Amino acid sequence: MEAIPGVRRVALTSSVPGATDGTVASIEIDLSFTIENHAAPPEGHEPEARVSMVSERYFEVMEIAVLSGRGFTSSDDGRAPPVIAVNEAFGRRYFPDSDPVGEKLAIGFGQRAAREIVGIVADVRPSGYESEPTPEVYFPLRQQGTGSLTFIIQTDIDAAQVTSAANAAVWRANPSQAIWGAVTLETLLSDWLKERSFNLLLLGSFALIALALAGIGIYGLISFSIEQRVGEMGIRRALGGQHRAIVGMVLREAVSLAALGVVLGGIGAVLLTRFIQGMLFGVEPTDPSTFVILAATALGVSALAATLPAIRAMRIDPIVALRNQ
Repeated sequence: MEAIPGVRRVALTSSVPGATDGTVASIEIDLSFTIENHAAPPEGHEPEARVSMVSERYFEVMEIAVLSGRGFTSSDDGRAPPVIAVNEAFGRRYFPDSDPVGEKLAIGFGQRAAREIVGIVADVRPSGYESEPTPEVYFPLRQQGTGSLTFIIQTDIDAAQVTSAANAAVWRANPSQAIWGAVTLETLLSDWLKERSFNLLLLGSFALIALALAGIGIYGLISFSIEQRVGEMGIRRALGGQHRAIVGMVLREAVSLAALGVVLGGIGAVLLTRFIQGMLFGVEPTDPSTFVILAATALGVSALAATLPAIRAMRIDPIVALRNQ
């Protein structure tokens, strides 16, 4: 596969983050373990961690950073001492005050063998962006085989151009080998986001409709109240009031009233946004920019609703305005 034009690196794994058996084979295995030189938990209450078997270039291909120690190499085979790597979540939970590199876990299939932790890698969210990282243990594939593997291929060209050549490479090695399927990581992420994207689109549509209705309501109410004051403005003009001063007065009153509404609405929003906190990623429920933009929108609509009728009233002859009052 690495000889295919456009392919940069290839790795193998038993479990692809974000994948399900509906796309590519992804085996989810949880194994219990004990930590050497730590108090043994009661029998039947041993901690568990998600286990994956990966090749030596897996972390490099998947761009998962090795934060401490080392990743796997081709020398981590059946003749070498058994080793494993763990993720940050594993270290935070079971080694909160020390570096896990160099520690040993009794973990394995069947008879649990002591394996040395040789590296700590960055967390991966296995079930999409909204999932929380869980403790994971990685076995070198050369030391712990598995009957179902996925090839991870990093390419510089479109994945569709590589798929057929990759399939052919598998069949050249074993003509009877079944291939479950092929998918890009971008597609896996997109599949995890489909439901959330639809929910956000629906929620966003309702929010825009609510914003439009609120804007129409604010505009209509303030505009109507200003129209009712045409006679008052006619009297002020007849008494020598300047156009600019009268429009400024109307504008200040409207914006002051709108500002009071914005303050009260902001307090209510701060109290209620905690109910949607679970639907947010990468943004706080009390995001300042969101509150500033909405406040500015409400004040802008109010100012516009007050200014336009006031300007129209200024164009009417004071005598006509008084007669129509």
